[in-house]
Amino acid sequence: RIADTTEVIKSWPESDGDDASIHIKTTSKLIERIKDIIKAIERVEGVAKRDEVLWKKLQDCPIPLDLLDLLDHANGLNPEMFT
Repeated sequence: RIADTTEVIKSWPESDGDDASIHIKTTSKLIERIKDIIKAIERVEGVAKRDEVLWKKLQDCPIPLDLLDLLDHANGLNPEMFT
């Protein structure tokens, strides 16, 4: 989820002196969260493209598709077309 990725960024730890290993670990975690988001978007896109009516509706939606992935449907921030 995007919220998990945001949490990694918001809770980014400071390094202890010259030891930057915590940044390597945190960066790896962030990259994994971003990969999870990409996979989820690809799955949604695959489902939407198989449904011609849904794909047309998404294309005609006044909200750009690149913003749809920023919406967290589980927390009630869903576009009007999904209500």
